[in-house]
Amino acid sequence: MHENTFFKKIGIERLKLLAVLLFFLFSGIWYSHSFATGALEMGTPASAEKITEKREINAENDAGRLNINTATAKELTRLSGIGEKKAAEIVAYREENGGFSDIAELMRVSGIGEKTFAEIQDEITVGE
Repeated sequence: MHENTFFKKIGIERLKLLAVLLFFLFSGIWYSHSFATGALEMGTPASAEKITEKREINAENDAGRLNINTATAKELTRLSGIGEKKAAEIVAYREENGGFSDIAELMRVSGIGEKTFAEIQDEITVGE
């Protein structure tokens, strides 16, 4: 029986080499496509805006509530009735007392009464 197959003509070693070359070729195409679409940004220094965006996302839990134990003063100003001064006081209180154990504890911060708390209680959390 005459076995003159494709593999015998090319040789196993050449097929292995061809497979390795094809792997690197397609890897390079995928890698360059990832850079072109912005999926990869190696070597790009992180901007302060990107870091802030990531931190803002992390400060919110799955329900979209703002974690008053991790939110920055800027993030806290997004809450109704919380300006820069009250936000700074919330951060100061948190740092002095080791954080909030319950959202109602927020009313211990100067300038935050029952009315302000009632407006924002559904928007805040102290984490899990």
